[in-house]
Amino acid sequence: MDIRRIGIAGFAAVALGLAGCAGTGSAPTDNGADNSGADQAGVTTIEFWSNHPGSSKALEEEMIAAFEAENPDIKVKLTDAGKNYEEVAQKFNAALSGGQVPDLVVASDVTWFNFALNDQLAPLDELLDPADTADYVPSLYDEYVLNDKHFAVPYARSTPLFYYNKDMWQAAGLPDRGPNTWQEWNDEFAPKLAQA
Repeated sequence: MDIRRIGIAGFAAVALGLAGCAGTGSAPTDNGADNSGADQAGVTTIEFWSNHPGSSKALEEEMIAAFEAENPDIKVKLTDAGKNYEEVAQKFNAALSGGQVPDLVVASDVTWFNFALNDQLAPLDELLDPADTADYVPSLYDEYVLNDKHFAVPYARSTPLFYYNKDMWQAAGLPDRGPNTWQEWNDEFAPKLAQA
């Protein structure tokens, strides 16, 4: 594993607010050797695989341009890696088995965990420690921790929806709204629904 590449990739993940740093623990160490690294002019190219969550390609290109302006010795190659998180994960998984792995990859809040569990992502802690992470929502930022190590940073989060059956709510004597907190769900809503 090329630790220098991992470091640069991790730095870019922090700077761009991307979802992960792709180093591999199980793939051969020469995987990806040709797709990034410093060229003869001292410019390092980082390959970033994305599915452009929420049609965000223009925003990604804008973030990359801002990053490159602040870091003229680093260029980011944005690669369309699939239409959704599953396609990106499949492509990344195939690359781990013998292809060229990217330096950065967008991973879902589910798939990053599997890659981290299998030592296929590099921890970002040394890069995150000096970075200002105050803009991240703490619960989202801490969601990417495994064994006390950060393997990713929040990038594009989906907004979950809460659906409920109004008839069941009314039968349980609950207000016509969802619970405001998990505590309210556990203490008030769930017991009343179980009784109804």
